[in-house]
Amino acid sequence: MKRKPRLLTVIIIFLCFSLYVQSNEYTLQKELDLPFKEPITKGEYVLYGIAQALDLHSTYQATSYPCLEEGNPLLPKKPSLKDLIIFDTVHNYLILKYVDDKDSLALHTTLTFAVAYNNYKLVEQGC
Repeated sequence: MKRKPRLLTVIIIFLCFSLYVQSNEYTLQKELDLPFKEPITKGEYVLYGIAQALDLHSTYQATSYPCLEEGNPLLPKKPSLKDLIIFDTVHNYLILKYVDDKDSLALHTTLTFAVAYNNYKLVEQGC
């Protein structure tokens, strides 16, 4: 019988990885003396937060239908609101800690809006 990884196990792995990366802070940018990256503005952080909130809401709403399941392999097929909040908290912590340039955050924000849009379209279609 095949067991799925438990959410707590995945969270612990994420946190351990985060601590490992933080303790071995070595960046290729410093080594190669790459050009300055434009910092992320408050407005871009707000937009990222809105995208994450819409994704959380749309995912919870979509998975409440019996015919729709979560597509993220790190979450159960029918995650509870608690599962989604815990996962998003860890995910957002890692993104906001390690994404340090406008382009990367903009890409992540755009993809998150696309996922939320798709979820809302699935909810609209229903079963």
